[in-house]
Amino acid sequence: MLFHIQGFKKMFTTGPVLDCPEKLYSLRVLNGKGQQELKLKDEILDKFVFCQVERQATGYRIALERKLTASVVTSRMRRGGEITGFN
Repeated sequence: MLFHIQGFKKMFTTGPVLDCPEKLYSLRVLNGKGQQELKLKDEILDKFVFCQVERQATGYRIALERKLTASVVTSRMRRGGEITGFN
């Protein structure tokens, strides 16, 4: 979802743009940190990553301002695990 809405900030002005999942593999972990912080754009900080989708006359709209309930997230994660064999 974060890639779809282009939610990541640029790491540096001349650095990599994290605009697709494949680019995650090119990130380097900072020396001695054991992790790499990925910052989100300021305009989506008050939005939900696990959000609802609204049906409209022309198609569907991702409603970032409306969160999914915990039961829906749990159900979808369970279903995803069944499909991929991680259940």
